[in-house]
Amino acid sequence: MASPFDAALTAADAGAWARALEALSSAERRLDDAVRRLDTIAVGAVQAAERTRWQTDAATRFFAAADAWRRAVAVLPSEVAAARDETVRARLRIESRVWTGLE
Repeated sequence: MASPFDAALTAADAGAWARALEALSSAERRLDDAVRRLDTIAVGAVQAAERTRWQTDAATRFFAAADAWRRAVAVLPSEVAAARDETVRARLRIESRVWTGLE
């Protein structure tokens, strides 16, 4: 595949770049969806922990496990959002190079 900076960008090259851009856009949408789902899961974990009665040993163990899980899940939305942001930056770099190469 030719560099987008090459003066003569062929139709095949343009098609390859278009497919790369579509793949990155698809990844962005999927990562956005993952962030929303992980946020929902984290809220659900907190709500489950809040609704449990803590008078028994089993409930105490459940709370400890749920709280540990909640803390582990809480970092995932930001990590997935960072991956999504990197995908956006990659797409923007490619778009910039493609348009610069076509001018």
